[in-house]
Amino acid sequence: MKGTAILRKTAISGVTAALYVSLVYAFAPISFYSVQFRIAEALMLLPLLFPESWIGLTFGCLVANMLNPDGFVVWDVIFGTLATGLAGLVTSKMKNKLLAPLPTVIINGVIVGVVITFAYTDTAGMTATKTLGTMFLNMLTVAAGETAVCYVLGVPLVFVLEKTGLSYFISTGKKKEKRKKQ
Repeated sequence: MKGTAILRKTAISGVTAALYVSLVYAFAPISFYSVQFRIAEALMLLPLLFPESWIGLTFGCLVANMLNPDGFVVWDVIFGTLATGLAGLVTSKMKNKLLAPLPTVIINGVIVGVVITFAYTDTAGMTATKTLGTMFLNMLTVAAGETAVCYVLGVPLVFVLEKTGLSYFISTGKKKEKRKKQ
C-alpha cells in the first residue's frame, strides 16, 4: 500500500507540473511581464488539498520560466521558481481556504516584482528613487494579478474539488461515501 501512495503522490505532482506549464503557454500573452495574470497560478491552491503538489508547481514554474517566449532569463528561472516553491510549501501548511492565496500573492509579489525590475527593466539611467518606485509598482502589479487569479479561479477550484469529492478520489483512488442522514 505504501508504494501505491508514493506513486499516487508522484503522479499528482507530475500532473500538476504539466497542467502548470500547459496553462502558462495556453495563456502566454498574459503569463509574463510586469502586469501578468498567470492563469496557472490558480493551481497554487492545490497544496491545500494535495500537499505534495507544491513540488509539481515548482517544477512546472521552472519549465515555464526556462521556455519564456522572450528568452531564457536566469534570474527569472532561479528566483521565480524559488518564489513558486516557497509559496506552494507555505500554502501546503495552511488551513484556511480564504487566506491560502496570501503566501502566493505576497511571496510572488515581492520576489517576482524585484526580478522584473532588475532582469527586464533598464534601470541603468534611473535614479535610485525611480528604480525603487518602479520596483514597488512591479511588486504591486504582480501581487494584484496573483490576487485576481488566486481568488477568482483558485479558491473556487478548491471548493469545487472538495464539494464534488474529486479531491478525495484523487488522493485515495476511492469514491467518497455519502453519509446517510439520521
